[in-house]
Amino acid sequence: QCHVRPSGYADGRTPRYDGVAEMWFDDFEAVRASGNADVYRDVRGDEPKFLTVPLPRVFASEHRIV
Repeated sequence: QCHVRPSGYADGRTPRYDGVAEMWFDDFEAVRASGNADVYRDVRGDEPKFLTVPLPRVFASEHRIV
């Protein structure tokens, strides 16, 4: 999880989101395979308990900067 920094609430501001959940995979095939996993279905079924709005999904690739 990546939570909003406290400064995001400064001066009475309300951030659009409180945080972002991250999932990391070795490759895109692993992403596809995860959709069939029991644990994935369990987590998706639990989302209404802690998410108030549908969240966008973003796929990104890690690039190391050295």
